Amino acid sequence: MLLLLVIVCFGFGLIYLLPKSLHGFSKILLGPALGILLFTQIFLFLSFVVGANFISIAIATIMLFIISVVVLWKQRSRLPIGKSDFLPYIVIAIVTALLGWIWLVQTLSFHNGMFFTGGGGMYGDTALHAAYTSRLQAGEFPPQNPLYAGKILVYPFANDLFSSSLLTNGLDFNLAFALPQILFLLAFLVLFYETCLKFTNKKGFIVSLIILLLGWGIGGFIFLGSWLSRLNDFWGVLNTDVTNNPDLHLQLHNILTGLILPERSFLPGLVLGLLFFLNFWEYTTHKSLKYLAINGIILGALPFWHTHTFIYYSIFSLVVGTWLYYKEASKKTLFHLFLMFGLAFLLSLPFLWLFFY
Repeated sequence: MLLLLVIVCFGFGLIYLLPKSLHGFSKILLGPALGILLFTQIFLFLSFVVGANFISIAIATIMLFIISVVVLWKQRSRLPIGKSDFLPYIVIAIVTALLGWIWLVQTLSFHNGMFFTGGGGMYGDTALHAAYTSRLQAGEFPPQNPLYAGKILVYPFANDLFSSSLLTNGLDFNLAFALPQILFLLAFLVLFYETCLKFTNKKGFIVSLIILLLGWGIGGFIFLGSWLSRLNDFWGVLNTDVTNNPDLHLQLHNILTGLILPERSFLPGLVLGLLFFLNFWEYTTHKSLKYLAINGIILGALPFWHTHTFIYYSIFSLVVGTWLYYKEASKKTLFHLFLMFGLAFLLSLPFLWLFFY
């Protein structure tokens, strides 16, 4: 637990790198996830050199501390909190608390010497990620694929690598799995709120969040119909999957039960993806190289966090970058874009090595 607390504390120093347009309170809530992301990325690169062990963890922690101090020293100013409407943050806190409870008691728990997990996608994915994490904790880096003996794992395992570092430092397996996800969920909801504000307002954010978490198809109408006909059996209705139900000829997972809860790489992918988008948005306003340089780091790191987000934002960057250049015909913009793609390529080289190994 001490390692996690140290990383979270150092993460608060990185919030000055976030886009200026973000609310000050949002930046504070993003600090823990930023610390985890940067620590894990440093730890990952060091693991290729000296292995996934205490030495790599110690060096990564020291480097995170140095970067955090340098950012704070260069800023040397108070974080402008400003006036915030706390209703969206209350909604974010409620959603985080509810899903956090599910992660702690349902996604993975340990009783009488045995691991227990939920059904559906969690049954298979949790076991697989537990195997990845155990191999990494044992110092096997890069890890073998537990499904194919002798084959290197080509998969976004960065989140499992972070959990392995927590296990190495004595944290309980359940907490090592759940706590990073809870912090990533908090960061995603905050970034989702900030993204919604670019197009709508706080009411639009709340409606968008409801649609996102409860939507995905016409199954919601079936749920409402079942609930109205069985008002006294709410939990019974809630336990029926009406969005991914062959009997109803519906084949679409809910984002919570199908992706966020079982897919450990999906949530940090959402965090990095939204941060990438907001940095691009900020760049179109301020034309600061900082935002595209950070995006280059994010893009290069994404293959180890969530491959589909990496593919999407690679295409997104090419399209938006081409549009920006032809809109402004600026050599400065072209240089910034080339620098972003150059950084992304250099940082993704370890993953490419794994892919072609």
